[in-house]
Amino acid sequence: MYKLSDKKRSFEEAVKLARVYDYNSGEGKIPLGIFYQKESKSLEENFPQLQKLMKRGISWKELRR
Repeated sequence: MYKLSDKKRSFEEAVKLARVYDYNSGEGKIPLGIFYQKESKSLEENFPQLQKLMKRGISWKELRR
């Protein structure tokens, strides 16, 4: 096992790192840490309707169809 550096990496690089260890043969080192991290908008930021509900103190989980 070895710890990954805190370097930011692309999704493709992260996938390659995740495939380094061969689970069938048990050969190689296992990388530990954050492979890939992406910041994105929250659910409420993507949907203005949810922002309105939040201002009224209503959670989207409480809504019924």
